[in-house]
Amino acid sequence: MGPDPAARRLFSLKDLEERRLLVNALPEIDFAMSVGIPADVMGRGSKKGGNVYLQQYLSMVENTAKPVVFVCDDRRDGEAIIAMASSLAGGEELLRLNPTFLLYSEPTTPLQHSHTATDKRLAAADVIGWLGPGGNFLTEDHTLSQFREMWEPSLFERRRAEEWMAGGAPG
Repeated sequence: MGPDPAARRLFSLKDLEERRLLVNALPEIDFAMSVGIPADVMGRGSKKGGNVYLQQYLSMVENTAKPVVFVCDDRRDGEAIIAMASSLAGGEELLRLNPTFLLYSEPTTPLQHSHTATDKRLAAADVIGWLGPGGNFLTEDHTLSQFREMWEPSLFERRRAEEWMAGGAPG
């Protein structure tokens, strides 16, 4: 993934850092989110051992002052990222007052979640518990009025790098 869409390549930590700096400079964008998992980071999740997701989160918070939408592999990653966010905020109490992160977790198919996906959501639910939600957001008029049909952009390759490469890395 680079500036030239005809020259596809694996996403890198440098790509992530550059995109975070760009997002930070754009006042129209209210949060930062990775658009790829850096393939050049040694880490669990990158199939090289260690933890690519923690490095990805750290890179995002080092390169933007905006809230961060993060991804993780499992509950252990989610809890570690929550601990990092808490530390960066100056403690759990300050994080409660000013939440600066959100877990992006994607189910495989409607109403079907893997054990790992469910475990990540449970870690996020723990955070919701200590943040003190004001009710069920799914039943709120605002949520219902903002819901749109399922949409996927066609600009970016949506498959994981391994699947893309196994498919001949078509451009």
